[in-house]
Amino acid sequence: MLEIRRRRLGLTGVLLIIGLLWAACGDGAEASPPSSTQVVDSVEEQQAPQDSGEAVGETSAAEPQESADFGEAVTLNLGHPFPALHPIQVRTLEVWAAEVRQVTQGTVTVEFFAGGALGPAPQTYENAVSGATDIGWALQGYTPGRFPVTDVIEMPFIFSSALQATNVLWTLYEEFEAFQDEYSDVKLLGMWVHDVGDLWLAGGSVEDITDLEGLTIRAPSPVQNAVIAALGGNPVGLPAPELYDALERGVIDGLFIPNSGLISFNLVDVIVGGVQCNCYVAAQFLAMNLDRWNSLSEAQRSAIDRVSGRLLSQKAASVYDAVSESAAEQLAEAGVVKIPLKQPELDRWRQAAHGVINDWITNNAGEFPSEQMYERMLRLLGI
Repeated sequence: MLEIRRRRLGLTGVLLIIGLLWAACGDGAEASPPSSTQVVDSVEEQQAPQDSGEAVGETSAAEPQESADFGEAVTLNLGHPFPALHPIQVRTLEVWAAEVRQVTQGTVTVEFFAGGALGPAPQTYENAVSGATDIGWALQGYTPGRFPVTDVIEMPFIFSSALQATNVLWTLYEEFEAFQDEYSDVKLLGMWVHDVGDLWLAGGSVEDITDLEGLTIRAPSPVQNAVIAALGGNPVGLPAPELYDALERGVIDGLFIPNSGLISFNLVDVIVGGVQCNCYVAAQFLAMNLDRWNSLSEAQRSAIDRVSGRLLSQKAASVYDAVSESAAEQLAEAGVVKIPLKQPELDRWRQAAHGVINDWITNNAGEFPSEQMYERMLRLLGI
């Protein structure tokens, strides 16, 4: 079965990154988001509402329930490790917080604590579990080994946009009990991925897989460490704030990172170009402490649910796609060019990295239906 999938993957071609982060969303046709129970065989049919800057409350989901008894007013803290001006906070979570306040008739207020003010990045999820924070937002990859089911979304060379991958992520979450169990210790308010990551270089170029041999490449997660090693590179892990100096001093030769990350961490001056391989996406969570969630009134919980989940996640993914598109324009203006791999070469990369997929399936087969989950992911993509 996997061999068949490998051959079919090899025929898919180079996926085009369709992005969006500092600019408005693209010009795609607007459509109503799918319901939380909808399952489709083509995730391309699922679209998020456009990030059009419309006032909060213009959609039916944000209309308050006038007759509901919302109970006492509460304030929830939301901690995360990113800057306060991060596009996801500004363009997604602050808008969501305003919606939450509206649909709960002003009884639920969300207060933001950015930059790790409530704890370091690797502690974000556990802080939400323990109640050290009410709500946490971060990447699952900050706690390696904690989310083996969610790692399915990091399998290489598959996705073409954050929105596409986020819709697949939610369908898998809804269909597989093991996926839901992975987040049973929190109230999962949202889950999405960042824009598609590629390979970027501080010098030289990569035209075929042999050019990667011996290069030291920064990877963002254990899955991508394994991918880089399979391609012949030397993977290393570095915190994002250290990337500029590492590239400038030659400590690393390149890195796996999305367009948005290059802009966020001001790396344009220390890279010369990139290789478009649609290498990976990485998941993010918005998780709330269960006791805090259960302490809310039934009306408050119901109202928050209506503006959260897949709908909120689609909006976050669309923001990442928008930023990616804007970042690509900035990179082009700076003379930093990303060259797509030719189809035969992309097939070689996929074949070389397929052992990473097999390892994930084999290592997790005794814990959850890993092979069925991976196969379902490919079917959702029409692969």
